[in-house]
Amino acid sequence: MRTEADPLFSKYDRRESCVLETRFSVVGLYVVVEAQARETAQSVHVEVFFPQHRGFLLLDESDMPSWLAAQCFRTDHLVYRVSQGGWLGNLNPDDSLLQIASAQSNEWIIVTANECVSVFSAFEPRIQELSV
Repeated sequence: MRTEADPLFSKYDRRESCVLETRFSVVGLYVVVEAQARETAQSVHVEVFFPQHRGFLLLDESDMPSWLAAQCFRTDHLVYRVSQGGWLGNLNPDDSLLQIASAQSNEWIIVTANECVSVFSAFEPRIQELSV
């Protein structure tokens, strides 16, 4: 299956980017990413908040499935909405993996040079640069 994704928020230089923090509670999932702003080349922290997420996977980028190499992820954005393919598009229908999450959620992915976070949530994330 072909993977398609739509980028969200701003472009960053992802070559030195990484996930600094992942924190979840009943309120939602917070992911803080460090990356370089393209226009200033300064390090920035970007907070991505998913209210009422159904689940998430955090993996080293080299442990991600082959669909992460798709052309749609080469735009230097940190956050994407996966519209086709991804984890949900590659599930085995005979397996119970992500059945509840996939029935009630969209798939989102945070891509950095060091880690990737796939998130299953019915709500679009709130994304903002934090003061460092």
